[in-house]
Amino acid sequence: MSELVHGLDDLVGEWVARRIPAVGTSEGWRPFRAIGVAEGRRLIAGAVFHAYSGPDIQISFAAESARWATRSNIAGILDYPFSIGCSRVTALCERKNKRVRKLLEGIGFKMEGVARRGFGRQDAMIYGLLSEDRKFARNHGQKQQSASAA
Repeated sequence: MSELVHGLDDLVGEWVARRIPAVGTSEGWRPFRAIGVAEGRRLIAGAVFHAYSGPDIQISFAAESARWATRSNIAGILDYPFSIGCSRVTALCERKNKRVRKLLEGIGFKMEGVARRGFGRQDAMIYGLLSEDRKFARNHGQKQQSASAA
């Protein structure tokens, strides 16, 4: 059984950065906050929230196992940006990464555009998530119905 891990920003940030080839290190994300997903004492996934601008924050994510993706873990990770007052979360992924694109869309992110060659030679797909788009929310235990419910 997996559980969310808070308070280990540097550890989780480095773990995620090592798994994203274009990033390599968490230094470029600073300042950031991170939430890990652990099985016992082993990280299996991590979310890094960075590039905070008040209404928006960016998420970078990596996983070694699909076992992280429980409703509770998804809700716990995606509740964080809205709990600090953000009105949206932005995620970027390579156009060719269909698994990530399917996951993003499955948890409520909407494809908003393309940054041509946003990852060097690869196009970056731009996804956004508003509070009312979330399919899972811990504080309500089910799908969000409106922005006022967040």
